[in-house]
Amino acid sequence: MRILGIVLAASLAAGCGGAMQREVARASGVSVASVETGRTAPSMPDGTAPGPIQASVDEAVADAMQAVARIAPEGAPLPQAPWSRGELSAAEVPSVLLAAWRSADNAAECAPLAPVEVGRAVARRAPLEGGWAVEFDQRGARGMGRDGTPCERCGRAAFGVAGTAMSPDADAMLDGAQASWADGSFALIESGEGAAVASIAIQGQNCVYQVWSMLGEEHLRSLVERLRFVRTR
Repeated sequence: MRILGIVLAASLAAGCGGAMQREVARASGVSVASVETGRTAPSMPDGTAPGPIQASVDEAVADAMQAVARIAPEGAPLPQAPWSRGELSAAEVPSVLLAAWRSADNAAECAPLAPVEVGRAVARRAPLEGGWAVEFDQRGARGMGRDGTPCERCGRAAFGVAGTAMSPDADAMLDGAQASWADGSFALIESGEGAAVASIAIQGQNCVYQVWSMLGEEHLRSLVERLRFVRTR
């Protein structure tokens, strides 16, 4: 199974955000059930102490970390995770991203994550049930029109990042995972006719992050490499 586009397609109900997520779903063409094992408060980048972890969630995350070795070539060292390379200050990220995260139902278990350096792209908050999402408009770039169809130069929703309400499902995500890191995090990356999508499980976070780009898989991988946690205090 794959886990691409599952939450983004189902949760955004209006505007370009909903159109973007429908396109993400078409790119992946799949649906996966979440691991509804209760919520937890993982370690946050601001140092907030974690709350109690439900045994079933703890076991699922542990299984995922043990299985990461299957992704990398045998004997090959895993690279440092991008988000292990330091944090961004609140002043270094779009204010709408932090506003979306603070109002999300899963804020306590899905720390804000943002790409370093997005050029002239402008962030715009997108609705996402149970989680948070931000789209980036980039003038003249390939994007997603208001009617939900890809557009070659409209620049709307050219790329984006979201912290979904989905809990990591090790079995679903590890089947076909294409990237993993030394901290135990791993990702699925897939391209479709519309968006290239990465679904990422990060050590210590009880959510699936999704990053997408209408600019192609190379741009998507560049976005993933530039992801950093945001210091919120």
